Amino acid sequence: MMKVSLRFLLVILCLPVAALFAQSARPNVIMIIADDLRYDAFSVTGGPDFLNTPSINKIANEGARFDNYYCVYPLCVPARAAMMTGLYPHSNGAVDNCTYIKPGIKTLAQVLDSAGYHTGMIGKYHIAAKKQNGWDYWFATSRKIEYENPTFFFNSTEQIKTGHVENIIFDTVHKYLSQVDTPFFVTIGHPSPHRPVVPLPQYDGIFDDIDMPIPENFYQFSAWYPSFLYEDSNKIYEKEKTISKDFRNYFSGILAVEDNVTNIFSILQDRNLLNNTMIIFTSDNGANYGEHALKGKGKAYEPSIHLPLFIRYPAWYPANTVVDDDFFTLNIDIMPTILQAAKINPDKYHPQGTSLQKQISGEVQRDAFLFENIKLKTGTCDAIEESDRPSMRGVITNDFKYVKSQCDKLTEELYDLNADPLETTNLVKEANYQTVLNEMRAQLTALKLQYFDTLKKDKKIEDCNLIKSNPNAITYFKVEDNMPLKISPNPVDESLNLYGDFNAATSITITNLMGQVAYNHAFVESASSQIESINLAHLPSGIYLITIRQEGSQVVKTFWKN
Repeated sequence: MMKVSLRFLLVILCLPVAALFAQSARPNVIMIIADDLRYDAFSVTGGPDFLNTPSINKIANEGARFDNYYCVYPLCVPARAAMMTGLYPHSNGAVDNCTYIKPGIKTLAQVLDSAGYHTGMIGKYHIAAKKQNGWDYWFATSRKIEYENPTFFFNSTEQIKTGHVENIIFDTVHKYLSQVDTPFFVTIGHPSPHRPVVPLPQYDGIFDDIDMPIPENFYQFSAWYPSFLYEDSNKIYEKEKTISKDFRNYFSGILAVEDNVTNIFSILQDRNLLNNTMIIFTSDNGANYGEHALKGKGKAYEPSIHLPLFIRYPAWYPANTVVDDDFFTLNIDIMPTILQAAKINPDKYHPQGTSLQKQISGEVQRDAFLFENIKLKTGTCDAIEESDRPSMRGVITNDFKYVKSQCDKLTEELYDLNADPLETTNLVKEANYQTVLNEMRAQLTALKLQYFDTLKKDKKIEDCNLIKSNPNAITYFKVEDNMPLKISPNPVDESLNLYGDFNAATSITITNLMGQVAYNHAFVESASSQIESINLAHLPSGIYLITIRQEGSQVVKTFWKN
């Protein structure tokens, strides 16, 4: 794919709007929000080839793909409220799945409605079920996931609809978009692919014969992980076949979203509205599917916070625009971006986000961002939200990720995203990273002040800490198909055992995080089950990398030496 440089985009931004398209200067806006959809789902974002989504890909290919787009709080209501207000959840009030946007805060719909837009909400809004101010048309699901015979609210009237929720949304979108006057703003919230997915009948089982992408880091943390991480057995994957089953339903669920996007393109084309309509495709948040053996969302790990963002809008973005520079774009940027496209000054509404256009132009760029997960423990939320998990805050840069949990004992996580992109090794105890750790702590304090993160209610301290070692953790990885390997124990005191069935020459190298070689050995093919027992008693405690090489393949994993 051709990458369009920011310099070329600056030229485009400076051209008169009339030179780019002859229709109304105020675009229509369609925002399509999938549910729990990860960045890596699509072929255009490095996803699997077996998922065929030409219409979703078309938004990216005929517009812009934002590769560094992230969610500031990966949970349904806080994420959606952030998009609708341009504010962090600690500022807008929607801090969990049971709270609402604070009175007096203007939403995107209210601003556009006041500016003369026709506003429609179809599908999952989740911040509320009954009609909210600013929406002319309201047909929203209840605040729970129901794939079959779902409850909808038409304005504020509760209705139980017969059929699959995605078919109902498809039909409603078709009818609405076919007749709504311009300019319009419509948000379409798909429940898919939120677990447990119930695919449309025509897609049920479509991927049964296809191997699913089991994550490389499908194993529990072995050392220095938060004590609450594996306490809930419902949030842990234990078997690959369970991940595969969930992934098959996940990808099947995405096909329902694809059908709706195809229909949207057809309607816009028939009404001659395509080139004056901004089409935004994104998700509320992502989800873990076995990374660190976890399922679900809410934490700062990459699958949970890194999201797809595709925007087709010819007035701003030539085809095949890829924004993959070192600055971060966030879900709090959605509101000011849409307002700028609608010729409305976002500054009047004091968003904490920034228009994407300002970032592309270089006027404002973000090289780090604040992550949050807030647990008020008010007793008014569901069991998941009222668990003993603590609130968290964090800082993400291009090089490091730092997260601090509100525990009675110091509970921090630090990951080197360049050396360890899978976030397998918490470095807070590493002597070589103490300077970085202190810098990230200071940056967190600064970002909290910048975004007025002084929520008085969020003061609950939980009984939690870092676990030094996980006695049940065994690191599994593969050099090639049908060749499982494991290292044990991890952490190791003296001898590290490497197990596997090899049929080719193999080399093993162990280094510390400075790249200094502690062990290096090569051997020819062997039928032995236990390949090597390595004496590491002489090594100082710390984190080490073990590299396995075989027939051109290379796998690198970490382990802890006590």
